[in-house]
Amino acid sequence: MNTNILQTLVTAMQRRLAALPQRLRPFTTEFGELPKNLMLTGARGCGKSTFLLHHSQGKRLLYFSADNPKIIGEPLYDLVSSIFMLGYEGVIIGEFTTHQTGAYI
Repeated sequence: MNTNILQTLVTAMQRRLAALPQRLRPFTTEFGELPKNLMLTGARGCGKSTFLLHHSQGKRLLYFSADNPKIIGEPLYDLVSSIFMLGYEGVIIGEFTTHQTGAYI
């Protein structure tokens, strides 16, 4: 796995964390600990990424967007394995669509 790609993902997450809004929806701040596995669905702009980024703060989790052009063509397994090899304890994948998984809803 190309370390430049991983550094790009780390930088992108840091930018997104820095851009989190000051005021968050009550559900975001009142929600307890994130479960080990979670899938959020909802309309664009309803706060899914903000919720996950807020709860990733202070933890060894890496957020990345599956539609990032830098990772197109990279096998998801290899990408996530490389993230864990860097010492992260989990990943948060945003913008994941059914055409990327081959699944149909």
